[in-house]
Amino acid sequence: MAVTGSGSKTLVYDLNGNLTSDGTRTFEWDPLNRLMAATSGTHRSEFTYNGLNQRVKIIEKTNGSVTSTKQFVWIPGDPQPSEERDGSNSLTKRFYPQGMQVGSTNYYYTKDHLGSIRELTDSSGAVQTRYDYDPYGRRIKVSGGVDADFGFTGHYYHQPSGLHLALYRAYDADLGRWISRDPIAEEAGLNLYRYVFNNPTRLTDMFGLLVDAYFNVYQGLLTVVDRESGARITLPANSGIQGTTMNNNPDYELRQGGPIPRGDYEILNRLYNEPDEWTDLDRLQASGVGVWALDMLDRTPRDDKGRGRGLFRLHPFSGTGCVVSDDLNSWGQMRDIVNNTRTQTVTDANGKERTLYGTMHVFSTVSPRAVFP
Repeated sequence: MAVTGSGSKTLVYDLNGNLTSDGTRTFEWDPLNRLMAATSGTHRSEFTYNGLNQRVKIIEKTNGSVTSTKQFVWIPGDPQPSEERDGSNSLTKRFYPQGMQVGSTNYYYTKDHLGSIRELTDSSGAVQTRYDYDPYGRRIKVSGGVDADFGFTGHYYHQPSGLHLALYRAYDADLGRWISRDPIAEEAGLNLYRYVFNNPTRLTDMFGLLVDAYFNVYQGLLTVVDRESGARITLPANSGIQGTTMNNNPDYELRQGGPIPRGDYEILNRLYNEPDEWTDLDRLQASGVGVWALDMLDRTPRDDKGRGRGLFRLHPFSGTGCVVSDDLNSWGQMRDIVNNTRTQTVTDANGKERTLYGTMHVFSTVSPRAVFP
């Protein structure tokens, strides 16, 4: 699919790295780097937050006069609000993972593999609205008269500003990037504004924060970063048959017994085998030491397969292709970072609900102690 640019823009940032102008819109920020207002021409949108950084009110103004007020109710831990209320606190909409309720009318979502809303259907199954997106999330209404409040990858779509609002940051699909810096700065790479490592057709970021893992195969180093808390650790790791030339040698990545192939992987909870078929890995997982599944981001997501190989795992001690470490002290710290991060519930290729912890980026470089690609 071709992506057509929207022309040149002059971007202006404040000293904290927040976008303040793109030549058409202006943005205002508070001391916590939260978006407080967006102005375009005579229209102004003002945002209010609670102590949990949740967006609880949006006021729309034209020529200084209030035209609408939306208030939002949140369920703790959710990346998006569960209810919309008007300025007098009357309920106007309810939001559910499966759809939304407007007054007494129910609408149901049809979503793609990224969680982007493609269709709204009514209770009879008739399509009321259909959307399309370009790879970076610019939304086009193909047909229909009902508007979905959520859009690209399930983010709240603020129509007046054209921004997709995650819990912690705002994403501009026109630019294909966030409009404020990554809260953990250079810990996750030099580009502080890139959206899901410039891989928007495969990756998502519901919170505007991801747990990221980086495994440098050649160096044998695993780095895990929690974007929200800033916690991070780098520890020695292996992949491939230890004690042989296949260990941490990317030349063997497509052979059985070689290291995990380079690419991007989702970090998911590992499903146990049936009780009468338990393996040592099941028993290790049951001990609480920390075991996760790694599923390559490819054309068949969450099917536990990769390029000719599959069933990759992240666990301590040793393995023959999984990402492993025998530094148990560092492993325990890494396990706590992963287990304490925000998670998302996703569905795998077999229709089972899984817990998504973040993304692992497997790369290879000979640069001394390189921990980021």
